[in-house]
Amino acid sequence: MKNKQIKVTVDENLYKLLCKKSLEELGEVNLSLFTRALYHKQLASELFKMQTLRSKGLTYAEIGEIFGMSRQAVHQKLQGE
Repeated sequence: MKNKQIKVTVDENLYKLLCKKSLEELGEVNLSLFTRALYHKQLASELFKMQTLRSKGLTYAEIGEIFGMSRQAVHQKLQGE
């Protein structure tokens, strides 16, 4: 899969906050890397929540309803596809 590039425009205050957080987390201002790290952290959190709900007996359809996706998409995520 070929990576795609996106451009995001934010106001000056948010930009400064993102730079500050990037510096704290990475030791440098690298907003591209910082954004990817945030994205992967969110995905891991979402997957953990889905696994927890599944272990509590919820169906794929019920979990899908919570996360706004199909039962098939939930199944694929939990199977690691």
